[in-house]
Amino acid sequence: AASDVYKRQLFMFENYMYEKLRPHIGHNISCVAYGKDKEDPVDICIECKDCGEVLISSETFENEED
Repeated sequence: AASDVYKRQLFMFENYMYEKLRPHIGHNISCVAYGKDKEDPVDICIECKDCGEVLISSETFENEED
């Protein structure tokens, strides 16, 4: 059923996020906007300031239809 597929996708995403974020527990994390217009940025990222790693980028979740 569609709800089972959704549940599996959500579970996989939650595991991905857990594994992605776990190494950064206790680190300095920042939400950063990129682009000239801070009111309508090109990208927004969650970054680890200690490691310099982009943890999450809004570009990852862009709608492919746009």
